[in-house]
Amino acid sequence: MSEGEAAKPGEGEAEPDEPSRPAWVGWLFTLAKLGLAAALLGWILSKDEFDWSKLGGALTSRYMVMVALLATVGLSMSGVRWQFLLRAEGIRVGLWTAVKLTWIGHFWNMVIPGAVSGDAVKMYYIGQVAPERREEAWTTVLADRAIGLCALVGVAAVASLLRFEFMWQRTELRLLLLTMIFVLACFLVGGLVIMTGLGREWALTAWAAQRLPEKLRGLIGRVYGSLHRTARNPKTVAATLAISVLAHSIAVANAYLLGQALEEKVLSFSQYATAVPVALFSNAIPLTPGGGVGVGEAVIGKLFEWFGGSSGKGGMVMLAYRVNFFLLAGVGAALYAFYRSHDPRLQNLEEGLGEAETPQA
Repeated sequence: MSEGEAAKPGEGEAEPDEPSRPAWVGWLFTLAKLGLAAALLGWILSKDEFDWSKLGGALTSRYMVMVALLATVGLSMSGVRWQFLLRAEGIRVGLWTAVKLTWIGHFWNMVIPGAVSGDAVKMYYIGQVAPERREEAWTTVLADRAIGLCALVGVAAVASLLRFEFMWQRTELRLLLLTMIFVLACFLVGGLVIMTGLGREWALTAWAAQRLPEKLRGLIGRVYGSLHRTARNPKTVAATLAISVLAHSIAVANAYLLGQALEEKVLSFSQYATAVPVALFSNAIPLTPGGGVGVGEAVIGKLFEWFGGSSGKGGMVMLAYRVNFFLLAGVGAALYAFYRSHDPRLQNLEEGLGEAETPQA
């Protein structure tokens, strides 16, 4: 071997592992996110209009019964949407099973903040329910997440465009509007590419794929295949998008009811229909832990203020909205406990999560 030439592993020897990112980097990112969340929440809580007693009263008012019922329907509809995708893959899973696993995933999202935790639990459980089609079942979870996000971006963008002058005249909202339009355009172009299979056989695509890690390449291929088969079925696409739009409409109605419980009398329902999707879109940007804690409150607070209302009450509406979903996580916890104790296939969740998070190629 010449001087300066890197030593290569001999035949039968394993390639050396790539250096992993130091643990402190992850902790630093987490601390930065927590700091941002604390700063944004502190700003909302410092508002004169923020009233803890009113927030507590709203959470115990008669409005909360309707809010909880609507949220239950909205969350269960996510399970219905997921079952459509499972059926598109030829995986016969009962509606009740899909809804139960959706609720269990919601519980884990609340316990371990971040959408990925709930998705990993759903992937593990659906793999146990349909072991012969495990990898296809896993990819439906990711496809479901993509479709839900696409619908959220679409609803937020359309709601903003209907109030284009309001959104465009403020620099902060103008940038947010352009971001939403860009993301929506990416979804639309990506959907068209997936549906038609455009570029799948290109040499450039093969070249790029070969430079990805094997597991990631396999995962992307399976998700692409799942979305491609779904996109080729217009009825499934229409049904899943319609369910998503209806679920987001329920979220708007819930926020409006919470506003009434908080004695917010300035904004109209149509203004809520703009503010809530935009705030939920901001929540989807992973700037803080726990599904955008602090970000959604700050965004909806400013929107309420610009609509002529109170930023403090806007933050209270979003906090009450979050509390409602934390309370509903109790339903998912009960289903999780029952599911584990009555089905021996599902009793080794902790051991199986690592496998579900990194599907084999």
